[in-house]
Amino acid sequence: MIVRYAQILALLAFTALTAVAQQTPMCPHQPPPRTISVTGTAEGMVAPDVATVVVAVQTQADTAAQAVQQNNTTTNRVVNAIQQLNIPNLTVRTVGFDVQPIYEQPAQGRPVTRPLRIVGYQVTNRVSVRVMQPNRDALGTAVGRILDAALAAGANRVDGITFTVENPQAVIASALAEATRRARQTAETLAQ
Repeated sequence: MIVRYAQILALLAFTALTAVAQQTPMCPHQPPPRTISVTGTAEGMVAPDVATVVVAVQTQADTAAQAVQQNNTTTNRVVNAIQQLNIPNLTVRTVGFDVQPIYEQPAQGRPVTRPLRIVGYQVTNRVSVRVMQPNRDALGTAVGRILDAALAAGANRVDGITFTVENPQAVIASALAEATRRARQTAETLAQ
């Protein structure tokens, strides 16, 4: 569970002027000063301290009202089961609610000669669970407990698990400083 921050690029441009160009004033007919552009790269790696788990409850019924009611009942059970885990720094919120009609399927090989009839409705409720734990082992354990509780309570889809860092600024600043140092070192070597 190591989070890798994208390589951070630092572009530095250095001007290498000849001794003659430095001593004489710039004239309109002189060529522009020569430049060297270099790129420095660095990478920062840090253990994650935030996980986001997205689970969903998907239900089907003959009417939209029935499908919504079934979905609400199951989703409430899922949310309650997650909250009863008493995991510190836990946030639960709905990130998507969708109602779609289910159409009859035409007989295979037969042309459709009339509009398809609605035979039911499907409701999907996506719930995002965010947990912050400074210890990566505790974070992994929390994710496992959340999944177990959600699935046991009726969630029937896991739509994703992501691991991030709450405050990446220190890692980014360190990688940027290292990339800049490398770029400067390369530019100085080339300028000589």
